[in-house]
Amino acid sequence: MNVRLSVIIRTDLKMPLGLLAAQVAHIAYEPIRNNTNDILEIKLAETENVNALVEWNRDPYLFVHQVGNKESLMHFYKKADSLGIPVTLWSDTVYVQLSPTQKEAFANIPIGIAIGPIESDKVRQVIGDLPLLQEES
Repeated sequence: MNVRLSVIIRTDLKMPLGLLAAQVAHIAYEPIRNNTNDILEIKLAETENVNALVEWNRDPYLFVHQVGNKESLMHFYKKADSLGIPVTLWSDTVYVQLSPTQKEAFANIPIGIAIGPIESDKVRQVIGDLPLLQEES
């Protein structure tokens, strides 16, 4: 099985690199945490999601893609969900610099999604040729 976990994160929030990396870690861990809870509840029942999680843990491929805004992020979330592909939305508090001395916090802002872990072909059904996260130039 060729299993992967893909993260899609918004770039319009202009997070510093360290915060961006932390958000990617949160987003990537959320489906693992959710599946671990499910595994404990179903006592390792044979399901596609559990098998994909076990396979992914053996060879954990993680890809990070980017979108430019909330609308694009939600497009991929809805597409994965409509195809029955495991997808997790991650929201967090975002701080916006209003002036050199003033910040404002906005709670529950969609930051990114995790797709999978699931077979790579199913991830590609959702993301197509969406670019990997790139350093701003």
